[in-house]
Amino acid sequence: MTTVNYLVKGMHCASCAFSIKNSLKKLKEIDDLTVNYASETANINYKKDVVSIETLNSELKALGYSLLEKNQEIKKDFTDKSNFSSIKIGLFFSAISAIFMLLENFTMLPKFWEDFMHHLMPIMASYCLFVLGTPYLKSIPAFLKTRQANMNTLIGIGTSVAFIASFFASIVDFKALYYYDAVIVVISLVSLGKYLETNAKAKTGEALKKLLNLQAKDAILLKDNKQQKVSLSTIVIGDILVVRPGEIIPLDGQIIFGNTSIDESMLTGESLPVEKQLGDTVVGSTINQTGLIHLKVTQIGQTTVLAKIIHLVETAQSSRAPVEDLVDKVAAIFVPTILVTSFLTLIIWTILGQPIAGLTSAITVLIIACPCALGLATPTAIIAAVGKGAQVGILIKNVESLQKLNNVNIVAFDKTGTLTIGQPSLVAHTGPLQILASLESNSTHPLAKAITNANKQSLLPVSGFKETRGLGLEGTIKNLKYFAGSAKYLQSLKINFKESTSTNSLIYLADSKKLLGTFEIADPIRETTSQALKALANLKKQTLMLTGDRQQVATTIAKSLSISDFRFEQSPEDKASFIAELQAKKNKVAMVGDGINDTPALATAYVSFALSSGTDIAMETSDVTILHGDLQKVAQAFHLANSTFTTIKENLFWAFIYNLIGIPLAITGHLSPAVAGLAMAFSSVSVVANSLRLKTLKL
Repeated sequence: MTTVNYLVKGMHCASCAFSIKNSLKKLKEIDDLTVNYASETANINYKKDVVSIETLNSELKALGYSLLEKNQEIKKDFTDKSNFSSIKIGLFFSAISAIFMLLENFTMLPKFWEDFMHHLMPIMASYCLFVLGTPYLKSIPAFLKTRQANMNTLIGIGTSVAFIASFFASIVDFKALYYYDAVIVVISLVSLGKYLETNAKAKTGEALKKLLNLQAKDAILLKDNKQQKVSLSTIVIGDILVVRPGEIIPLDGQIIFGNTSIDESMLTGESLPVEKQLGDTVVGSTINQTGLIHLKVTQIGQTTVLAKIIHLVETAQSSRAPVEDLVDKVAAIFVPTILVTSFLTLIIWTILGQPIAGLTSAITVLIIACPCALGLATPTAIIAAVGKGAQVGILIKNVESLQKLNNVNIVAFDKTGTLTIGQPSLVAHTGPLQILASLESNSTHPLAKAITNANKQSLLPVSGFKETRGLGLEGTIKNLKYFAGSAKYLQSLKINFKESTSTNSLIYLADSKKLLGTFEIADPIRETTSQALKALANLKKQTLMLTGDRQQVATTIAKSLSISDFRFEQSPEDKASFIAELQAKKNKVAMVGDGINDTPALATAYVSFALSSGTDIAMETSDVTILHGDLQKVAQAFHLANSTFTTIKENLFWAFIYNLIGIPLAITGHLSPAVAGLAMAFSSVSVVANSLRLKTLKL
């Protein structure tokens, strides 16, 4: 099975998403699919080698929809210039119609003007229905053929009935059935509403567009001491690129010449540049500010940091919140229910002896009903929120992760590389550094880098290397077996030694008989750690620290950060077990780690945060990735999640209220078709506008 994200052409409302999903689910080769009206995309998990996109489109053709590959562009029916020109003409006609209706009702018009306007109104209505209203008319034969209706079907039937009734009334000069003004106003205002809605929807996805626009198109390749401008698609891993000051760094790589400062705001949201030296890694699409550098390409295509971020944001924005299942169920029955309601309204009013009022009310019911606001309530908020997070360096895996954040009451932190900056250095030692460095060069533990960086001698070959995660490691060098790790590790090997009282992190080195050396490592606390913990306390989140380090080190760190609850000498499995115990007591625990040695704890936690330097992104395994290690973004993520679901609740409330109030008013004849068109046109716009407030949320 392969999951593919397609663009969807022809969607008009929430019920469209249901129709597409219902149609494609008939194919047995499709395992699962989600359709997102706000982003106009479909995520389809299916046997791509068996079913072609042509087959998928053949299922959708009768409904008026089609799937497009992501490299294609959808022509927006409601945003192209020619259509907007038609909308402006329709609005002009609406203004004329409104003025005429006011004058006719409140003044005595000369018969000449009255006759003139009664001849002009059908012409204006014809333009609005048959030119501007084409999308709505096209939905009627599609409905008759497939028996699946959408919002366009309601508008199409309502305005068509109004126009036909008015046309025959004109022939017999029966002005009581003149609905030309309703046709003009409804088509014009609904089209304007769709135009505004489409533009507003586009703004919710601007963050992703900005990321896409960051990608460079070409680069300067250095080969045989010659520089040549080449397309990015021709570059392979290992190529050497030249990047001058002010240029975009084309791809991920390692600096092999020069030093500079890099604007990484596209990754972190931070405006301050980051200093880069020889050997440092750089990320594609960041901006080289001050120095000329040569970099060796390490990642290309979909493996680059930016490509991973774009994929994560796309996936998160097109994922679905559980509440959308309710919207789907409503959308599935909404349009058919409205059609039946409209027909019954006409029948009941006719039985009561008022067929003209019945026809007016029936038309109004068709026009006022709108499933779009319901369909947009959740996904537009999600798109805006995920985009906002990406802009400030908070990468959210999916909607479920965002929703989970609202339920968290305990936040657990790893120490090394999380509360501390993750750049430990050797500050004191006794014993053979070369031996320990040779062993540690095989480890990925954060403290191992401090040892290998401090060693200036050549590394020795190691055989029989073995690492006991969270405790220590062993290996054979020149036929002698060595052990390195914590005091607990050496004690388990029955090696006698005297423990150090240092408050720094310690690594002990021993052979099978005795202690050979003690190595002290310091790792400064992050500048943002204290502020982050205070921010979480303000959000009523309980915080605790879990570390594999010794009691002395843990106590010192906890005291300096005012952390009252902490656990020390915890192996990765111990951390996971402790989190499981907390959650067994009905707590919801978020674990914050660097993604290296915290995998069991991150996997066990209700929500997992992985801190990333921007080049080692652990988004595949974490619910939330924090770029550049700014712990304040953990609290910001909780604030974003809370604001997002508050916005969704507001959207759903107003969407439901709109229909609950509007439809009964239409049935009972308390709304005119023109007013119904105005209300319907702006219901969706108001929901999208409310979601757009998340883009300006202060985190």
